Amino acid sequence: MKRDVMLDFLRGAAIIAVVVCHQQYILHTSEYIQFISIYSVSALIALAGITRYISLSKKLSSKLNINNTVCYLAKAIWGILAPYILVTFICAIIEVGVNSDLPQYFFSRLLTFSASPPFYFVKYYLVLTLLSPLLFFSVNKCMSADKRILKTGLFLMFVWIFSYKSITYFDFFAQSYLFVFVCGLIVGKIYPIKISLSKLLVSISLLCFGTISSYRFYFSLGKEDITYSGIDSWTPLLHLNPPTVSIILYSFGVISVLYCFCTYFKMYDTLGIKIISLLGKYSLDIFLWHFLIRDLLTEYIPTFLYRNTVVFKNILYYFLMFALPVTFRLLYQQLKNRGKTFFEQSKEKIINSGTAEIM
Repeated sequence: MKRDVMLDFLRGAAIIAVVVCHQQYILHTSEYIQFISIYSVSALIALAGITRYISLSKKLSSKLNINNTVCYLAKAIWGILAPYILVTFICAIIEVGVNSDLPQYFFSRLLTFSASPPFYFVKYYLVLTLLSPLLFFSVNKCMSADKRILKTGLFLMFVWIFSYKSITYFDFFAQSYLFVFVCGLIVGKIYPIKISLSKLLVSISLLCFGTISSYRFYFSLGKEDITYSGIDSWTPLLHLNPPTVSIILYSFGVISVLYCFCTYFKMYDTLGIKIISLLGKYSLDIFLWHFLIRDLLTEYIPTFLYRNTVVFKNILYYFLMFALPVTFRLLYQQLKNRGKTFFEQSKEKIINSGTAEIM
């Protein structure tokens, strides 16, 4: 399937924000940088919804087919689990070493998604992936029928109420991220979107409203009385992660402005877009590896290398946190392709030799 440059670019912008956000007190101490980057995970979830809808629409028919759905989910889930298991195993080896405690420690961290702080996301991502066929057919049902605007609105309202109520009883269902994911599925239904100046202005307005609304909430964190004002006052059980309403709007504003701006001014072929798109293509790998790479750099890189220059430390850390995961994935793909070629050639030789013996 041909990749969409703009979706990869938006994923790249989101994963950059994730990595930057996780460097507080390591590479920066600014709360303003933290605030700017809080759109990151919500953006990744929304973009996952868009790409999941596009993928499902190509793999599954309009009617539910159990066999096709199970095969699709098995492939999708394994695509998430395989790198997650590998990174968790490496984290376990680093933490306890290769000894009798390793298996128990590894499986404990694997099943609780606790080998690294960002791995909570993997749990939510897996759940949303498992739910995606059901949500996909629900979105199609709502948006393909008469009064689709009303039905889609009611469906979104139901998803929001369910996701909010699940905070107390069913945290497993990803809380407000479920709503964000469904919004992504709905956008995926109408993607790609033709951009006009009016749509760009609407996106900018959404970003401004989301920024102003989430600013007060974010900078009240850590105080004795967290300020749930405006739209956030309706959802006092939500915090930063999973996000409040204002942070969701801010996240939607960021990705919509980036999409509208780059599409309206036709910036697809610029070098910056291509580089960020490359990071977006490997966003899952970067997400899984970057925290471990950061910790290893902090523990093992001699401080005298960057003692007198913060700039060099930032360049070193960020380059390796982005470059190494991409390199690991490219090496894996090369090994996989060579193994597949070797297997096919060996199989062909066996068949040919058997045919020769019969003749």
